[in-house]
Amino acid sequence: MNRILATLLACASLAPWAVATADTLDPGFAGSGIQVYTAPDAETRVLGACPLAGGGVGIVAYRNAPREWIVVRARVDGTLDPSFSGDGVQTIASSIFMREQPAAVTCVGAGNTNAQDDAMLVAAPMSHPSYPQSHLLLAMVNLDQGTLAWSGAHDLNAWMFGWDPETGEANWYGLNFHGVFPGANGEWLVVGASNHGDTMRRGIAARFSAGGALLQTYAIPEQEGVRTLDVHVARVIVGDEIRALARVETAGRRTWGLLRLATANLALLGTAAVGGPEAADYALFKGRFIGGGGFVVPAMAPSTAPSGQTPHLLVIRGNTVADVVLPQPAAFGPEITLSGGPMAATVAANGRVIVAMGLSTPTMPGVGYYAALVKLGNGETTLDAVDTGYGSQGSDFFQYAPPTAQSLCPPGTVPPQHFANISSWGNTTVLVGNAAPRCYDENNNDIGTSTWVLAARIQSDSGNLFGDGFE
Repeated sequence: MNRILATLLACASLAPWAVATADTLDPGFAGSGIQVYTAPDAETRVLGACPLAGGGVGIVAYRNAPREWIVVRARVDGTLDPSFSGDGVQTIASSIFMREQPAAVTCVGAGNTNAQDDAMLVAAPMSHPSYPQSHLLLAMVNLDQGTLAWSGAHDLNAWMFGWDPETGEANWYGLNFHGVFPGANGEWLVVGASNHGDTMRRGIAARFSAGGALLQTYAIPEQEGVRTLDVHVARVIVGDEIRALARVETAGRRTWGLLRLATANLALLGTAAVGGPEAADYALFKGRFIGGGGFVVPAMAPSTAPSGQTPHLLVIRGNTVADVVLPQPAAFGPEITLSGGPMAATVAANGRVIVAMGLSTPTMPGVGYYAALVKLGNGETTLDAVDTGYGSQGSDFFQYAPPTAQSLCPPGTVPPQHFANISSWGNTTVLVGNAAPRCYDENNNDIGTSTWVLAARIQSDSGNLFGDGFE
């Protein structure tokens, strides 16, 4: 354990304050629904959170200076759990450099009653002094002990083109990992993209054993005029087939594509469905499984809205894709709000899905968070639709906004805050990310970078949010 970091994180006694409607955040969590765990001079990248068998939540982060994992365990009231590592924080020494490209996590053992099953599987792009090019880091973080159960660095040269269009270097490899999911027979599936510029990008998939051994990699080829750019979610739906939702290029447009892959070797069997002109230029994000063998994927689409974009939720069942238009984010003062980066979704009780993302404005990065609730239909007679009973007509906005004297923020502004992920937590949902300790401090040349670990506990009108075990 890094004693300095743990001590600073334990000083999360500042009074967090949130702007939100009464039904959005759980006041039983830190009194406001939002808590920050302070770590001055210890910049971290929050990856995700998982519910724990004992009722608390485990948050996993990583930092590159020094290189180490950080596991934070909080109780249901938002305070750090002193039964874990003495102060609620454990650090794990590492030698790798985690790159900034997208990473993916999934909760292992969620919903079980045995604390020894509490774990998070992380798939992230990384480099190391011994191999400066990008590799895949696949690591199982034991949330009960605060240790790595296992981890491995995988050289995925079969996916790569070996050329960086910006620098001309032949040993640069751009990897994005959008999802890690259960595969067949206890295996794991990792999906994403090999990125070498706009014309040199390919969707990728890989199979791993239950213990993290690489079994197979696959760069998805162009087929029948459909070129796969990114794969965002994959699920085994029958014994010998996988359905995967990807961003594809076809007929001169970029849209979503529902791929058919072979379970045994990930070979592309065909395309089950492709988005039409109305779905052009969708940006896809973190997918999640839902009941009945389906899955959901949040998306951001260009639109005529003042912000120029509209959030969507794609609901996939078998070979069909339903497209649910989500409410526009609320304004922040006089300014419109924009997507501040990634989106994510997770399952909720009573056939619902909650979608969240960070928000920015044209003048301020990271001003708060958006959440929307969708009530799933049956895929036939009942349509999927926004649950207008949640928040304000189906969505809500909240933010971490400490008092002005503490934050050094001018009136009408808040410290920069960014979204990482969401996960089901008991009868609520936990949103995690990073928040800055303050706004820009000109006297001390402090730019207020997002260095603290932030957690918010979201409740819905139903009051019953739960996980399916694969967050």
